[in-house]
Amino acid sequence: MKLVDARVRELPPRPVVEPGPSTHGPASNSRRTWTERGGLLIQLFDELGNVGYGEASPLPGYSPDSLPDCREALESALSSLASRPIDELDGDGDGINLDRLAHASASLRAVPAARFGLETALLDLCGARQGRPAWELLAPPNHDPTLRRTAALVTGEPSTWIDACSSHVARGATTLKLKLGRELDRELDGVARVRDSVGPAVAIRVDFNRSLPLERAPGAFRRLSDSAVELCEEPVATVALSRLQESGVPIGLDESLQTLDPTDPHAWEPLEKINIRVLVLKPAALGGFTRCLELARWAEPRGIGVVVSHIFDGPIALIGAAALALVLPSGLDHGLAPHTALDAWPRAPLPMFRQHRIDPWRSPGLGLEHQRGLA
Repeated sequence: MKLVDARVRELPPRPVVEPGPSTHGPASNSRRTWTERGGLLIQLFDELGNVGYGEASPLPGYSPDSLPDCREALESALSSLASRPIDELDGDGDGINLDRLAHASASLRAVPAARFGLETALLDLCGARQGRPAWELLAPPNHDPTLRRTAALVTGEPSTWIDACSSHVARGATTLKLKLGRELDRELDGVARVRDSVGPAVAIRVDFNRSLPLERAPGAFRRLSDSAVELCEEPVATVALSRLQESGVPIGLDESLQTLDPTDPHAWEPLEKINIRVLVLKPAALGGFTRCLELARWAEPRGIGVVVSHIFDGPIALIGAAALALVLPSGLDHGLAPHTALDAWPRAPLPMFRQHRIDPWRSPGLGLEHQRGLA
């Protein structure tokens, strides 16, 4: 069975509309806001007419690659895949051969959003061929496909946090993630007020996107510890991580993983004294399933948790990330709740996303068969 056609189509940037009832705040992090999103749609076709969808949507100012980078790299990679046997990716009838998937996408290492897009399209195509959901193809033997919970992302001014958090908790959220780094003292006060409001049963995470001044870190960590914060993501610049004192609050690595390889002993040794307890895996920024699974395998025996998150991806990449979340041995809530920026993409059903949870789906691949809006 061979690939008979492969296409890349640009989805022009479209405005991110005002948030609806299931989201709160614009598409933003601690440093900037995105008012529009665009990307590339990848389609792979086999001899029987099965279609695999992928998405390459680097986030400007965050991703290490760009849309032109992705398009050029994908056109070259897809040309080399033309007429290639697709059934070589089958894992002896049981899932997908991850080594061969990694080999098929290896030329895209330097363009992680493109690599994730190609791997997603290949996974979706294999799922369509085998009649099996994408997550099941990635799963280890005897994997129990239980649902995964998702954290609620809360942005905006601290004065709005309590109302937003109360709304999310009322709809079933068990983890709240607050963006910090613009007005530190007000934000730390806001975290304390949120904790008082939601009580001890709801987990609170904070994310600085590397904006916390190193000299203010000890005091900020003390206040976050007083608020029983579950996780502090990316407090300081990557180069300053080794200069952090023991935080008292678990630290999560996110964008630092784009340049810092924790599987390299020389890179990890200076960080062993820091309370790094979580790796935040964004497949569109790190390079797809194979790279994220490699990091997860490294983290597990060290007692370091993993969560899967997005870069305000479109629906195809979001479902691909959900497939990854369903196969990782994580008890932590993932950062994959549907987000405001989805409104900038062609509509696609997301039945696997419920109220702050991801359910294992049974339809083939990504579950996007016959989605005319994506064609």
